Amino acid sequence: MCRWTMRATYRPNGVVDVECEDERHSLLGSRYRAEPAAVEGWRLAPCGELRTVPELLPVEGYVALPYALWLWVTLPGLLEVELRDRLVALGAEVRLWPFGDAYDLHVTRPGRSRAWRVDVKTWADPYGLAQKLREDPEGPGELCFVVPEHLRGYLPLLRRVVRGSGARVLTDADLVAEVEGA
Repeated sequence: MCRWTMRATYRPNGVVDVECEDERHSLLGSRYRAEPAAVEGWRLAPCGELRTVPELLPVEGYVALPYALWLWVTLPGLLEVELRDRLVALGAEVRLWPFGDAYDLHVTRPGRSRAWRVDVKTWADPYGLAQKLREDPEGPGELCFVVPEHLRGYLPLLRRVVRGSGARVLTDADLVAEVEGA
């Protein structure tokens, strides 16, 4: 659903449960069971409502990251780099991780005075993210928090949390459209 790496849980019987890290996607049916197959290596079968089976990709030449590194560095980093590429393609100037990663992207458009200070958030738990934003001792300032499009449902909660702070909350698609229109 979100095209991100899924979590694999190995069972004692040799079967592997595969499901989306985002619990909502798992509940919507993004769950599969991988079983060893004599000829193909592994066979993936749907366990939920989604009947389309994603392609299993080979693992040769890849390294598995510790979960915390994948969750807190890789996932947001993938979206940050993808956003940079999309915005540069629109003619924007983008600096990744300015000021020692004070935030994630500094976006400007040549010939325009507006700048976007973007902090990407890929949390699967909107309430945990809202609590983190509330607890930030420096406050959000005038940051633009960006969540992936598939987390659009988080926007009302997160916007209530940052109301009055000068910060804004958008999806990645909203940010791209806003920069394109500037």
